[in-house]
Amino acid sequence: MHVVSFLLIFLSLSCAFAQEAALSSTSMSLKPDFKAETPTAFTELYSENSYRPDYDSLTTDTRIRYERPVLFDHLKAYVGASIERDLDENAKLKFIANAVSPQVGLLYQPLSAVTLWAEYRQRYQESLKDTKPSGESDPRLGFSTGYFGGKGYSYFEAYGEAILIPRLSSAGVFSGYLRPFLRQQLSPLWNADLYTELYGYSSPTADMGPSRTQARLGGRLGLQKDGWQSSLLVYKPWNIRSSLGTETQLEALLVVGGVF
Repeated sequence: MHVVSFLLIFLSLSCAFAQEAALSSTSMSLKPDFKAETPTAFTELYSENSYRPDYDSLTTDTRIRYERPVLFDHLKAYVGASIERDLDENAKLKFIANAVSPQVGLLYQPLSAVTLWAEYRQRYQESLKDTKPSGESDPRLGFSTGYFGGKGYSYFEAYGEAILIPRLSSAGVFSGYLRPFLRQQLSPLWNADLYTELYGYSSPTADMGPSRTQARLGGRLGLQKDGWQSSLLVYKPWNIRSSLGTETQLEALLVVGGVF
């Protein structure tokens, strides 16, 4: 049922993007397409939705924020909110907690492929029945970098990030991937990829997610319209190293983002 839900969500988005609406002509960069340009000030919506069938886990992590330059073009201030939810109450393993986090921050981008940021969040996690959600301070520091290139049918992308969350640990979380892929342009709006991937995620505590290194083989269907992009990835992971000690059959990831 969860896979069907993913497909229905993706198809509904596709229909909306295909309409000739008066959207912004600027393009938005989803990881790791760092060549796109954005307006001087803009509102960004970005959402990652993942499904892990072996754990009956369907999670969503969505953020919306308004950004504008301060002092100079490479330094931006932003204000917004993030919403994290595990949509399956009966999941065998909880990968994220249900929470809403208003936030303000600064983002410095000295190069198009390098980003440094610092933000303050007030995190409101869903509490037990008949109790009010309690807020807690949740400052964060982060760094990300990446590469995207290729021509014809052959492409390569790489992405890496490090995040420090003092609320959970004095050590950081590191993640990244290397992904060579073959691309077929189906139409001006649609493209289909076949890819291999080396993925890594390292965290100091279980609360920050299970550490793992994986080899992956998958496919990606992408849609780009004006200032919006969407990608549906379905892949098979093989654990090279994992703190869970288990391996899923298939996983799916739906990514949607845009600026307006």
